[in-house]
Amino acid sequence: LPLLFSSSGYAQQRYTLRGRIADARNQPVPGVTVVLRGTNTGTTSTGDGSYALSLTVAPGTYTIVYSSIGYVTQEQSVTLGN
Repeated sequence: LPLLFSSSGYAQQRYTLRGRIADARNQPVPGVTVVLRGTNTGTTSTGDGSYALSLTVAPGTYTIVYSSIGYVTQEQSVTLGN
């Protein structure tokens, strides 16, 4: 019984995006959801507003979405890899 394997041709790599979320007065904002758009991959900011989002994706440009109750949802484009 032959087995066929397919590859997209792009090697996925591991990345960790780290940051700190603060309000207009530079106060930390805990509980902000940080998600890679179009996926279920995400994390939440901690009490000091910091977050670490671990990703396994092919190099490229992606959109990170930041959302929290009481705040306007923000999006940020990031380029990973070469």
